[in-house]
Amino acid sequence: MFPGEMFALGTFALITLLGVLASIAALAVIVYAFYDLLVKRESMSVEEKLLWAVVILVFNFVGALVYLVAVWGGYTGLLDDRKLSELERLAELRDKDAITEEEYQELKEDLLEDMRRQG
Repeated sequence: MFPGEMFALGTFALITLLGVLASIAALAVIVYAFYDLLVKRESMSVEEKLLWAVVILVFNFVGALVYLVAVWGGYTGLLDDRKLSELERLAELRDKDAITEEEYQELKEDLLEDMRRQG
């Protein structure tokens, strides 16, 4: 065996090893993205979860990275709109004397706590 052949074989093995390690890392990111999506994100609607799942499945590693950057960057989807609508509805009920001020404050704190937990 010539020294050049030995180098070529070592280079091939190194490239193969790096490819396997990169594939394992990419798979770990995808699995974590699905775990985060399906287990940790209780605030997302089924439609949002389905959309993100399709993005992750179609775009694999890049889709998983986009999802993780979006949720870690503060993306909450429709959650804020729903919670704000709920707060407005509570304020209307309070203004119409359908609920007391104490009930309003308690319900408002519950909603805000949910938003803090999920954000």
